[in-house]
Amino acid sequence: MSEPSRLLDRLSKARPFWWNLFFLMAVSGCTQESHPPLPRPFSPDAQYRVGPNPSFVALGDLNGDGLLDMVSVNSGGDSISILFGNGDGSFKDPIAFQVGRQPRSLVITDLNGDAKPDIVVVNNDGDSLSLLMGGEKGAFLPPVEVPIGRSPFYAVAGDFNGDGKIDLALVLRFDLLQLLWGRGDGSFDKGEPIDPGDTPTWIVAEDFNGDKKIDLAVANNGPMSDNFVMFLGDGRGHFRPGEKYPTRMRPFFLTAADFNRDGKLDIVVGNSTRNTLSMFFGRGDGTFKKGPEFGAEGGPVSAVAADFNGDGLIDLAVANNLSNEVSLLMGKGDGTFYYPPTNMKTGLSPFSVAAGDLNRDGKMDLVVANNGSSMLSVLLSKPLERSAAKVPD
Repeated sequence: MSEPSRLLDRLSKARPFWWNLFFLMAVSGCTQESHPPLPRPFSPDAQYRVGPNPSFVALGDLNGDGLLDMVSVNSGGDSISILFGNGDGSFKDPIAFQVGRQPRSLVITDLNGDAKPDIVVVNNDGDSLSLLMGGEKGAFLPPVEVPIGRSPFYAVAGDFNGDGKIDLALVLRFDLLQLLWGRGDGSFDKGEPIDPGDTPTWIVAEDFNGDKKIDLAVANNGPMSDNFVMFLGDGRGHFRPGEKYPTRMRPFFLTAADFNRDGKLDIVVGNSTRNTLSMFFGRGDGTFKKGPEFGAEGGPVSAVAADFNGDGLIDLAVANNLSNEVSLLMGKGDGTFYYPPTNMKTGLSPFSVAAGDLNRDGKMDLVVANNGSSMLSVLLSKPLERSAAKVPD
């Protein structure tokens, strides 16, 4: 059984009575008497066929034309699909590359300093990375597979040691945080692994303590940890373990943004076994204060933070694997969200969501990878219409 399928099975067993209880509690704690702002609606989704069981989708300008392109990771087909954007929200036919066994996620970055995007694919069952080096006008060299360790799951890129070259940080499902030091030519030196906790699944690279050096936040999904943990970077490639933040709900993903407008990064945690989200407010020194818990719909597995309705406040778009929807939670600017969320149907079992301006209208659009099919969903933002918004009971 693939990693996304195993998670689906676990999510489906965790839903019934307790999910309803937690969701009602979350909703009751997040509503206010004031009218919520009307979300800018999205067009009905356009579907693009890629490889089997897409588990991840990312956006980037891969061919240097100033337009956003899509890349999907197709876990069921051991492949990725590249779809070049037309600039009007539509995409050209996919171009497929075979990669390692059961790819799970990817990173778009410049590994060799040639100002052309490269693609790093994380192969969960292959215990490897597939590196696709970018060339002129979106051309890519054949993938090179690099052994990395047991069950890599998710990766981020950045210059972690201050040498001007892109490094990688990966979480391996078997309890490791692995750092790879970039040589600047697309190859890497392996750093000493770090023990982040039990079954890490997600990692975020940001400056959480304001020292202009990259820190790492890691979600530990296993029952022996059940938390996320901070690793504070010194800019020279060393990471000091910081505090651990229990969630008691098997955190699966993390999303960082300034949700309460205090100039400090906060973290939203997706809790896979309780179908809720948890807010942690950043203090600006690399530590966090526990905030409210709230719900979207069934089985949140991925989220992206952006201003989706043009009010200057950060909102959340959440992929809900069990309910086949994306939930749009409109931010109030204080770290809470209006309820009920705006739910938009997608394909079967959405597993990843990304945001960007796909049609150059200045508004954020959404792309969703539907793991239960072979399709990507594209939802384009529509102009904001002024009408009465329903107030939750």
